Amino acid sequence: MIGALALAIVVVPGPATAAAPQTLPDLQGDFLPELTGDCEATGAICTWEEVIGGRLDDEAHAVVEMPDGGYALAGHTRSHGMLDRDAWVLRLDPRGKVVWQQVLGGPMTEKVFGITSTDDGHVVIAGKTYSIGRGGSDALVARFDTNGELLWQKTYGGAQNDGARAIAPLAEGGFVVAGSKGGEEDDDVWVIALDGNGDKLWDRSHGTSGEDGAVSITQSADGGFAVAGYSQRPGLSNFDNWVIRLDPRGEIIWQRHFARGIFSAGTAISAAPEGGFFVAGISQVRTPRDSKSWVIRLAEDGKTLWKQLSQNAGSNEAWGAAVTPDGGLVVVSAAQYGGLGESDARLVRFTPDGEIVWSRIIGGRAWERPTAVITTRDGGILVTGYTTGRGAGYQDVWVIRLDGEGRLNGR
Repeated sequence: MIGALALAIVVVPGPATAAAPQTLPDLQGDFLPELTGDCEATGAICTWEEVIGGRLDDEAHAVVEMPDGGYALAGHTRSHGMLDRDAWVLRLDPRGKVVWQQVLGGPMTEKVFGITSTDDGHVVIAGKTYSIGRGGSDALVARFDTNGELLWQKTYGGAQNDGARAIAPLAEGGFVVAGSKGGEEDDDVWVIALDGNGDKLWDRSHGTSGEDGAVSITQSADGGFAVAGYSQRPGLSNFDNWVIRLDPRGEIIWQRHFARGIFSAGTAISAAPEGGFFVAGISQVRTPRDSKSWVIRLAEDGKTLWKQLSQNAGSNEAWGAAVTPDGGLVVVSAAQYGGLGESDARLVRFTPDGEIVWSRIIGGRAWERPTAVITTRDGGILVTGYTTGRGAGYQDVWVIRLDGEGRLNGR
């Protein structure tokens, strides 16, 4: 069902508070220089770092490069909202400065985890709302024009708790959304196809007898889809990584379960240029303190071509991945194993065959939590997430633009 009520646009008084960029130390602990010179004029990849937020908690969970340059971020804010967390969309210029921002919220909680763009420069976000809809929570999708004006917002769901975690463009126009659909006893993976106005084309739910959910989705060259998420083992509290291959109408072609420890989930899936899929995710062997990140390359039929598991001591959780220009993959993880702060970002670049090209630790003396990564059209890398202790509030949006080697200013 599509909800009829609407969330309100919350007026933000002035631009988002942006703390002065701070230099970050690299893997060896040397401090990186501030951005100098005109990188556009020299043809170099511009690198920079921004911390954006208000006096309370703010988070970014998704980022997209815009067709006309710059970026758009999506997440949620407590600094600029009504009562609780509200949906937050920010448009940045190519140097990371805020062009516009919009806050969409109601009397209860809104969270956003997915973002995409359209050819005409619009921004579309996906998440969940507890303020409006038909159940405890409903999936929320909203579209904004090039100036940040809200074009439409729609909710999708039933009488239980529903939500969206990811959104991707459809080759034929429109969008595909993935998340979870609540049932009377458990949740299922939920996939919704929408047209450009947010009207539902079809939806499918797939599940086991336990709690299941989708975290990431991508469209394949044949018009079908691949979904990464989690599935609860029947009769147990353990969760497995679940990858589902769907046809263009959302029906299952094949599915694969990968188990490791008490909890395992796919957090990012991408179509590999040479065919098949890259999947990144997390596994907890015993407790969250021993979480590990992993990457799997699957063939078109779902067979495993290669896999890599982080071997570092401490927690390492992969939350984002993006295909690189050479057909490989760059993965960003939240790392807590003796880095520079309590939590740092770890970037690892893989060849198409799964060999590690390089690995970087990015962070300061504060706490950085990466949530998403993209590769940019000029060959750079952009990471977003949130940080504590370096901005205007307790927790602020963190955005860092790196070159293709994962370095700030070539260091």
